[in-house]
Amino acid sequence: MKFESLLTRKYLSSSEKSRSLSLLSWVSIIGLILGVAALVIVISVMDGFQNSIEEATSKMTGHIVISEFGVVSGGKNQIEKAIENVQQDIKSEIPVVYGEGMVVSGGGVRGVLVEGIDLVAGDERIPGSKVQSWRSDKDIIVGSILAEELGIRIGDGVKLVIPYAQSGGEPKVENFRVVSIFQAGMHAFDAKYLYIPFKTAQTFFGLGDSISAYRIYLKDPEKIEDIFTKLSEELPLPISIRTWKDYNRNLVLAIGQQKLVIALLLISILIVAAFNVASSLFMLVMEKQKAISILRAIGASKSSIAKVFLSIGLFLGILGTLGGIIIGVIIVLFLGYVPIIKLPAEVYHFKTLPISIDFMELVKISVVSLAISGIATLYPAIRASRLAPIEGIRYE
Repeated sequence: MKFESLLTRKYLSSSEKSRSLSLLSWVSIIGLILGVAALVIVISVMDGFQNSIEEATSKMTGHIVISEFGVVSGGKNQIEKAIENVQQDIKSEIPVVYGEGMVVSGGGVRGVLVEGIDLVAGDERIPGSKVQSWRSDKDIIVGSILAEELGIRIGDGVKLVIPYAQSGGEPKVENFRVVSIFQAGMHAFDAKYLYIPFKTAQTFFGLGDSISAYRIYLKDPEKIEDIFTKLSEELPLPISIRTWKDYNRNLVLAIGQQKLVIALLLISILIVAAFNVASSLFMLVMEKQKAISILRAIGASKSSIAKVFLSIGLFLGILGTLGGIIIGVIIVLFLGYVPIIKLPAEVYHFKTLPISIDFMELVKISVVSLAISGIATLYPAIRASRLAPIEGIRYE
């Protein structure tokens, strides 16, 4: 075993004389553990919010939405041709009709966004709904929160009202039967959206053969920017092209900014903890000053002495980082499986805390923590290596 390794092991083992030093080291390690664990929890929660918003929004709106101002009629052929040119990257494209209305049931009245689509067996176009085909042109599917607020159950009859008709005149009222209740997992959709058959929606809103938009689902969502660019080049105004990000842009940006700010605050805690490690290491250097001087006198090089104390500092950093990662992941998994934290869905969009553990984020946190620990231990290690052979034994 190398000299440096033997000395590192010896200095890491506690003794009666260095109990206070050992206590300080453990306090430093605990500080690192708490800082890393907090960083893991915060990043996992923020990633959970981002991923849940992306998943819910992209399922409900599609990855890309193409529409005209008003309804799609004149540019229909142009849009279909542009879609055909990127067909190899498209999983499915769905023509949709939508408009605002009111749903009336025995439990009250609510303003809703009515969407007309065709259902295809095996293609889950409405998240959480088990219905794969329309049995009647008077079928309707409502969101879980909307159903809960109005006391709606499967099989109930409801009235759908639009306060205007395409050609003006009296409000239009139709009776529908609830065939399913969907749950997208996001309050904005579950409390506001409902679905009816595509042809029924065209008739109900007086659109004839026109549609409101084309909803596009991609095989690989990572290619969304490339597909968006290609479609934008082929489809000029008044045709509008939007991605799922545009529907929650402010929310996604806010979460990203909060994630950055909180991460920086927690990294500052890591820096304090790392410098506590450096302080304990500096105290160790002072305690072992005589031994270091003797080692230097008998031929130990400066680099060997520096390696010993760097190894001790990195060991403490690794111990704190690994402990923090393990504890942080355990807490995150617990919060994911046992939803003890309830959120007001109308404010945070979700009823429970969304959690997402990303392996690469854990790697980044580990690298940052170890880098901070390594930098913090540089000064004590260099200070130890510069001790002159005579300095520690001058008064012996």
